[in-house]
Amino acid sequence: MVDGVWVMRLTDWKPPAVIPLETQQQAVAAVAWLRDRSAPVPVHVAERWVAHLAKRMAGEMPSETKLATAVTDIVEEGYPAAMFQDLEMLRRVARQFKWFPGWAELAPALDAERDRLRQTFERLAVIARGGDVRRRPGNQNRRQQDDSPAGPRSMSESTERLMEEFWAKNGGRPVRRKPDETFTNEQDDTHVGNAR
Repeated sequence: MVDGVWVMRLTDWKPPAVIPLETQQQAVAAVAWLRDRSAPVPVHVAERWVAHLAKRMAGEMPSETKLATAVTDIVEEGYPAAMFQDLEMLRRVARQFKWFPGWAELAPALDAERDRLRQTFERLAVIARGGDVRRRPGNQNRRQQDDSPAGPRSMSESTERLMEEFWAKNGGRPVRRKPDETFTNEQDDTHVGNAR
């Protein structure tokens, strides 16, 4: 509170202190789904995505050269395929432009979407580990410096929303596993393939 007014400030996302086993198992499946789609986008997927983007733009259809250049730049940049399988991502990018963008305009939009995907993956990976916030190299001291509580005792609305959005986009929740098929903390879920 500052001068009698609540001031919102951005802080690091923290998982809930207690994550139900069912939610943890769903996050494991979500991490596996994203990992499977973390390879660089194939040319045919990039071509289809660029064509859809072009159809959403005002004015004349861009030249074949401009479309082919966009596809080449997307493929060479190595964006993860999962980005281009998300209709909401296409809508977010398309809303930023009236005319078909050049690479200098499109690249920052795609970089932001790659960051969004990476953040989703990292948060799901933490939930999959049951809230164990293992840091990447270079961030190892960060957890030791932060003595604040891990978060609420139940799943936060933002975590629930994250899980619901993921499953709504990706075909519904997985089938419940038997107790002997539960997730182990030994699984490696520290990064999305080429998502940088």
